Amino acid sequence: MNEFSPCLFSIVIPTYNRRNDLLNCLECLTPYFTFRSHDWLPFDLEVIVTDDGHDSVLSDLLLSSYPWCNYQKGPRRGPAANRNHGARVASGAWILFTDDDCLPQSGWVEAFASAVDDCHVLEGKTMAVGVRSRVDMESPINENGGHLWSCNFAIRRDIFINLGGFNENFPAPAMEDMEFYLRIKKCR
Repeated sequence: MNEFSPCLFSIVIPTYNRRNDLLNCLECLTPYFTFRSHDWLPFDLEVIVTDDGHDSVLSDLLLSSYPWCNYQKGPRRGPAANRNHGARVASGAWILFTDDDCLPQSGWVEAFASAVDDCHVLEGKTMAVGVRSRVDMESPINENGGHLWSCNFAIRRDIFINLGGFNENFPAPAMEDMEFYLRIKKCR
């Protein structure tokens, strides 16, 4: 395993009216910001929540319960624009994307940090948790790589910006990550 690169990682979490899901996601990240954990981390972290719902209750809740979280009002133009907004606010050399309904596992950031010297884009393993409770419920699965789902990947911020981020012209929250992946592949 490589040594960790001493840099700032920006975790971008887009959200829209899924407060409970977001809070579960943030609970998974909380250990990174406890006093004891923060002292031994060989990298710095920031978390940006960009909220297309403009939920004032959420804003206040994050301020009181997750003071390490940077709450931003999203642009209200869908998930692609919301992710791009978070990336523009980010100050890290690397952007780690996850979704509000994801549960990053212990060691998630360390796994990306251990590989940043060798790559410019990294994808994480994505698995469904729990039982499907609705017909319209779906979860992107990426157990073996090759998909670059927007819910679990890391990219150097300069490359993301130079590629123009996610295409905001998709009419629904789907396919913008696949289109972004195709643009990355063309740059090789």
